[in-house]
Amino acid sequence: MRDILQKDGELQETVQLVGKDALPERERLTLEIGTMVKQFYLQQNAFHPVDQYSSPEKTYHILETILDWADEAYDVLEDGAVVEDIISLSSKNQISQMATSEDFLEVKEEIKNQMNEEFEELR
Repeated sequence: MRDILQKDGELQETVQLVGKDALPERERLTLEIGTMVKQFYLQQNAFHPVDQYSSPEKTYHILETILDWADEAYDVLEDGAVVEDIISLSSKNQISQMATSEDFLEVKEEIKNQMNEEFEELR
């Protein structure tokens, strides 16, 4: 995770100079994954009754799901998928629901199934 955030910070500087579209696809995917880590894992909603207090177990599972998504995303990118198709997958945004769900393990399982289907379609 630290490597992703560090690379994201470096890429953000480049994006400010040349724009996101000038980056290679792998680096654009890294930017997207960095955003996922910041929004889905590091950011909590203090006003949401479930999200305001997340257990270490829950935060672990959120991060694990993000990293699993990232691994699959890099794999299909190397197999020839287009980065726009990868970042538009609905499973990416579904990960954010884990933070606000009391039954996050069930949500995680649903997301994993959806991820498997979506990434398989991109292969």
